[in-house]
Amino acid sequence: MSSLSFVITFASALAVSALLMPLIIFISRRYGWFDPTDHRKIHDGEIPRLGGVAIFLGWVAGAVVIPALLDYPTDQPGTLSAYRLAVFMLGAAAIHLTGLWDDFTNLRPRYKFLIQIVVAVVLVVSGIRFYRLALPFTSLVINFPPLSIVLSVVWLVGVSNAVNLIDGMDGLSSTVSLAASLAFGFMALALGRPVSALVCFALSGAVIGFLFFNRPPARIFMGDSGALFLGYVLAALPLLEGARQTPLAFGIAATVMLIPITDTLFAMGRRIIRRVPIAKPDREHLHHMLLDFGLSEWAILALVGGYGIALAALAVLFSQDFWAPGIALGLMVFLWLFTFALIGAIHRRWKKRPLHQESGPSPSAERV
Repeated sequence: MSSLSFVITFASALAVSALLMPLIIFISRRYGWFDPTDHRKIHDGEIPRLGGVAIFLGWVAGAVVIPALLDYPTDQPGTLSAYRLAVFMLGAAAIHLTGLWDDFTNLRPRYKFLIQIVVAVVLVVSGIRFYRLALPFTSLVINFPPLSIVLSVVWLVGVSNAVNLIDGMDGLSSTVSLAASLAFGFMALALGRPVSALVCFALSGAVIGFLFFNRPPARIFMGDSGALFLGYVLAALPLLEGARQTPLAFGIAATVMLIPITDTLFAMGRRIIRRVPIAKPDREHLHHMLLDFGLSEWAILALVGGYGIALAALAVLFSQDFWAPGIALGLMVFLWLFTFALIGAIHRRWKKRPLHQESGPSPSAERV
């Protein structure tokens, strides 16, 4: 597969996503499909929330339609099989439609979770799962199928919702997702996995097409149809190669997705401590606290997005062959602990700030 193939895929996804966005904005305004406002939202005015439709269609154009027209191989040695790719794509469509359903009807969280779990189980049964896990600072590798199966299902469902939870500020979720998709794409290229790389770069192009209209102040939101879809694809990308994965697959994937994962763990922890449903929304996510500190949306986007880009770059570095798996994973664990401690410190300072209030803005996507 030539370099031109990846350029065509990326450009096709970007073009379709960017060209569809004004049409979706026009249709949404005509039919009144806006993101509702209340005391929890950080936006005012009538903002459409169906940007996820253009992201999904742009990705399909780049990852499926264009490659099919150019006869990209999926059955040659070293490439992702057509069967596994089909299962992955069908799962993406199911998750996107679930999010779209929620955007129109406010689907109850339990039903979204159920659909996500079913899709995750189907993927795992098809072989899209983690296979081997390295242990930090050792030469040991765990190959225990029951553990990897459970971990894979939890990973797929958890990351899908983690990306949805950080979709609370203009450009934030899409910037983090863009950094992650590019990181996975470059790693796939380095490992000789062209079809997986193609899927990654198609996603990158589709997200950039959306970012043109989602940067502060946003003209459109991605909604659950976009956030859940992005989370699903980013969770599944490290699993696509099945048994050909390195023992560092989980550690590298967790490093790339560390910001949404950490923020979600804090959200789950505080809701469990307060004995409220895990799906109950609040305004104590990372971007909310930074807004309360007086930072602008652009400043938060630079800080959080920049940190996400740095994590993605470090993950690419850790994926290189010159690292012993145990040493690389050990360094990643230190990075995880540092990030967890950093966000924990922000939480503590936010709670101690003067005139602490529970009310305030919150994103529309945070209902998971």
